[in-house]
Order: sequence, then structure tokens, then C-alpha cells
Amino acid sequence: MKTILKTIIITIMICAFVSCSKQNYGIDSKYAGTYKGNASVNTSSGTIECEGVFTVNSDGSVK
Repeated sequence: MKTILKTIIITIMICAFVSCSKQNYGIDSKYAGTYKGNASVNTSSGTIECEGVFTVNSDGSVK
């Protein structure tokens, strides 16, 4: 009985360790990269145009 109980406890501990060690706090690598875009807005006084560039890092931060 003690052997079975020890085996079950060890198995639960191993499963908990494996599931916790696989957590990834970054983002998928397919979203990391540099993005560039243009925008224009028509107003009553004219058109405003601008260009934006930003970089998404693998940890999810934006620069």
C-alpha cells in the first residue's frame, strides 16, 4: 500500500513539474517582426498622411 501511494505521489509531482516548466510567456514567433504602415485622414482643412513603423519582439514587447 505504501509503495502504491508513493508511486502515485511521485507521478503527480512529475506531472506538475512538467506542466509548469512548459509555460511560455512570450508570443508566437510568427508575430514577431517589424511592421510598417501608412495612414491618411481627410479633414476639412486637407489630408493628413503619416507612416508608422514598429517592432514586435519575441517576448511581446513593442518598440
